[in-house]
Amino acid sequence: MWTLTDNITTDVYTFSDKYDLEDKLYELFDLYAYAYDDADGNGHTIKEVIDSLVDKLNRGEYPGVEEAALNITIK
Repeated sequence: MWTLTDNITTDVYTFSDKYDLEDKLYELFDLYAYAYDDADGNGHTIKEVIDSLVDKLNRGEYPGVEEAALNITIK
């Protein structure tokens, strides 16, 4: 079970699997909007951030950078 909290609106969403979580993130955000530049100066889109977040969850890693970039919390 996954819980997504939008830290701006304080809306809370609960999902049974990571695929539903990913679908909701795709719905909430403009996927091709600019997100941030990495240490090498390469720009990244919101979609890249979401994809990285889901990859980290699949590996059992904490997606802290991605949470910060999207201003969300996942538990």
